[in-house]
Amino acid sequence: MYTHSFWRLGALLVALGALAGACAGAVDATAEQTSQELKTISARDGWKTFRVDAHRTRRVSASLEVGVRYRLTWTDHWGCPRDRRRPDVALDVRVVDPDGRSVGPIAHNSIRTDNGLDPDPLELAPVRSGTFVVELTEVAGYDGTFELSLEQLGHAPSADPEPPVGIIVHEAGDTRADAEVTPTGAIALAGGGRDNDAAMRAWVEAGAKGDAVVLRMDDTGGGYASYLRELGARSVREIVFDPEHGNDDVEGADLSTLRRRADAPWTERVIDRAEMVFIAGGNQTKYLDAWRGTRLAQAVSRVVARHGAIGGTSAGMHVLGGLVHTPRGGGNSITSAIALADPYVGRGELRGTASLEMSESAFAPPLLADVITDTHWSQRDRLGRSVVFLARALRDGSRPLGAARLVACDEGTAVVIGPTGVGRVFGPASGRGAAFFFAPDRAPEVCADGRALEWAAGVPMVRVDGTPDGRDTFDLRAWSPGAAATRSRVVVTGGVVHVQ
Repeated sequence: MYTHSFWRLGALLVALGALAGACAGAVDATAEQTSQELKTISARDGWKTFRVDAHRTRRVSASLEVGVRYRLTWTDHWGCPRDRRRPDVALDVRVVDPDGRSVGPIAHNSIRTDNGLDPDPLELAPVRSGTFVVELTEVAGYDGTFELSLEQLGHAPSADPEPPVGIIVHEAGDTRADAEVTPTGAIALAGGGRDNDAAMRAWVEAGAKGDAVVLRMDDTGGGYASYLRELGARSVREIVFDPEHGNDDVEGADLSTLRRRADAPWTERVIDRAEMVFIAGGNQTKYLDAWRGTRLAQAVSRVVARHGAIGGTSAGMHVLGGLVHTPRGGGNSITSAIALADPYVGRGELRGTASLEMSESAFAPPLLADVITDTHWSQRDRLGRSVVFLARALRDGSRPLGAARLVACDEGTAVVIGPTGVGRVFGPASGRGAAFFFAPDRAPEVCADGRALEWAAGVPMVRVDGTPDGRDTFDLRAWSPGAAATRSRVVVTGGVVHVQ
């Protein structure tokens, strides 16, 4: 792969030198965002002062050596020593490798209520030597100065850390070395059931047939490792995080154990070296409880940022949406009939039925930040509950009208989304598989605890039938289907769904 640098964003106390002067007044936000001349910094410089204009980018190069760990720290309005004068500039920071590719997500100092705590650093351990470029973009509309520091922390470990105790790893292909390939980026949303071979093959190709990691809780014998290898992946590690409990809910010490496994350096290193990450079916609530805020989740975000391929099926598809249905309390996942009758079913309220709760995802790519997903769709009659998910998002204020979206897939059906945002809809040869796309244009009239949903204004729905070659498409960036699509409106009166 083209970079194995691994980054970690965290609040660390740093003793800083004097901060340069504050900046001029605010500048029109429409200013052109062109880059300023390239400057340099080294680990010998200590704190170094740079100037940046409003809504423009200061580029600073640094020569880094393989096998050495570094820390990059900058000061801005949101990260500054308590005893120094705080600059007005606010910076978004991106680092690119010697080939000009981003090696991590855009970072920024944490917004804090007291506006005076220490800056957040970025840490990296490059596996190749060369000139890296730090791009610091001013986003608040101010001209001014800031300080930047590059510290050498010591030598990176020469050997990989050991896998955490308690996990099971199934391997296929050569996992000892890393693939030197460049993925083009893709998102695979699979509705569960039998995997669609053509869709998965297209996804593996978007990952440049490099190294893949499969994440799951239950042990099914390593089937995905063998499967993705057969589809062309150079190597696959299928990691089972909870062989003892599988997909069952866990709490307390058992949950803490899972989070430690997700936080293990080995877990982070393996994902950082992958071009593809696939989340298997299972329990989306458990996935988020065990993985949110861990090194695992951060490493997955870095795969997306460097244009790797990410995908999931069933529960794995659920967690790729920005807002996720996370049932709790035991029992079966909520049905359409129950959700329509009461959009706010709580834990333990109905015997044998889990709660209807929504949570922010830890894995959503930027394209899916406002998207809810649903799976096993036609097979389990989930139209009604999908509409309720959207109603809840709007009523709860999780997503505003005009932003909230939902994508649903039948079993055996997958949407493979390329870097332009266009998704190809793959389905079985039988023709019994489709993807469904919702974008509310009006809010529900009634969405309340203990009352049936009322949405007489309805929700637009677009159906795109899957084909074996994925020839029919939907543009998720423009939210527009290709030529082959069926449009309708879903209306709910008295908790009863009508498709018009």
